[in-house]
Amino acid sequence: IWVASGYYTPGNSVTDSFRLKNGVEMYGGFEGQEASPSLRPPPSLLNQTILSGDLQENDVIGNETTLGDNSYHVVTADGISSNTLLDRFTIRDGYAVGTGLNVHGAGMLILNGAAPVVRGCTLLHNIAAAEGGAVHVAGASTPVFESCWFQANSALAGAALDSVGSAVVVENSLLSGNAGFAGAVMSRSGSSDLYVNCTIAGNSGGAVDTVNASPTFENSIVFGNIYNDSQGLLPSWQHSLVQDSGGADWNGGAGKDLEGNLDADPLFLNPLTDEASPTVEGDYRLRPGSPAINNGLNTLVNVSHDLAGATRIVDVTVDMGAYEGGFARDFAYLFPELAAGGDFNGNGRSNFFDYSEGYDPTQPVPLPSSGMFEEGTRVVRFSVRTDADDVRLWLEGSPNMTPGSWQGLDY
Repeated sequence: IWVASGYYTPGNSVTDSFRLKNGVEMYGGFEGQEASPSLRPPPSLLNQTILSGDLQENDVIGNETTLGDNSYHVVTADGISSNTLLDRFTIRDGYAVGTGLNVHGAGMLILNGAAPVVRGCTLLHNIAAAEGGAVHVAGASTPVFESCWFQANSALAGAALDSVGSAVVVENSLLSGNAGFAGAVMSRSGSSDLYVNCTIAGNSGGAVDTVNASPTFENSIVFGNIYNDSQGLLPSWQHSLVQDSGGADWNGGAGKDLEGNLDADPLFLNPLTDEASPTVEGDYRLRPGSPAINNGLNTLVNVSHDLAGATRIVDVTVDMGAYEGGFARDFAYLFPELAAGGDFNGNGRSNFFDYSEGYDPTQPVPLPSSGMFEEGTRVVRFSVRTDADDVRLWLEGSPNMTPGSWQGLDY
C-alpha cells in the first residue's frame, strides 16, 4: 500500500488504532506521481505521512488537558509476521492513559509474537501513563526498527521503548529528548533486546533501565542522559561510547564489557541537556575529531546508509552512533553540487560554515543576533532582540570605533 503525504487519524474513539495487517507492506511519503517507492522524494517536513492520535486535531503540545480525546495507541501490531512493513511514517500524538494495556504503547503497541519491520519512521509526542511512551513490546514479539527517530515521547519508564519478555532490534536510530522517570529504553522480564549503531542522548530519567533483562548495545553512543538503573541483570556493551563506564578502565556497575568501549565526550554538533526533554531539538551528528569516529566494528553493521542517508562506512571502519563520521561527510553527501568554500546564498559565509552551524546553505540564513561590519570608513555595530511578538533592531555607528563615539542610528 502506497500512502500519500498528509495527515491521517484512525477513527473517532480513543480505542481506535491503525491495525497492521499481516504480510502487508505500507509505504509513506508519496507526492502522487511516483512509479515506485524508490522514486519518493527525500524525507522532509513537506512530504510527511502522519499517523496521528489527535482525533479532534485540537492538541496543544505541552498541555495534557487537550489530549484526553486522543487514541490510546496510534498503531497496533498483534501477532503479525516479519513480512509486514511500515516504511516512512510519522507516528505521533498517542495518549495511553486508560486502564490495562491502555497505559502502554501510545505510539505503537506490539503484542503476541508480532514481528513487524518499522523503517525510516519517526515516533514523537506520544505519552503513556506507565511504560512505553512511543512503543510497548510484549508477548515474545520480535520487531525490528531500522533508521528511526524516537523523540519527545514521555512515560513513567521506557519513554522511547519498553520491551517485556521480547527481543527487539533497533538499528541506526536516534533516541533523544524523551522524558520519564526511568530510562529512555526499558528491558524487563527476560527481554533480549539489541541496539546497533544507535545514539541515545539528551533523555531525562536516564538512557537504559533494566529489570531482570540484559539488552546488548553495539556500535552505539549513550551520552548526556541523567540517571540509569539496573535491577538484577545488567546491559552488555561492545564497541560503544558509554558515559561514566570508564572505557578501558571499565566500571563493572555499567554492565558487561564485551570489548572496544569508550568513555569520552562524543562531540555532538549541538546536543541538549536532559533537562530540555521532552523535545525534538538537538543535533547529534558528530563533529570532526569525535572519538566515536572509526571506532565501531564493521561486522556488526547490517545497513548501507546512516540515519542522514550518507554512506554507512567511511574510511574503512564504521563509526559509533546513528550518524557516520564528521558532518563534513554529510555535507558532501547532501550537497554534492556545492563547493565547501563557496557562498551559494551570498551571505558572506562559506557553504560548509552555514551547514556546520545547522543551516541549509542553499537557503537564506538568518543574521547573527549581534555583530559588527564595515562599509567604507564607517563601522556599524548591531544587535537583534526577539520578543514574544516582535523583533527589535538596534544600530549604532562610529567613524573610528573610539570609545564614546558610538551613536544610535535611525532604523
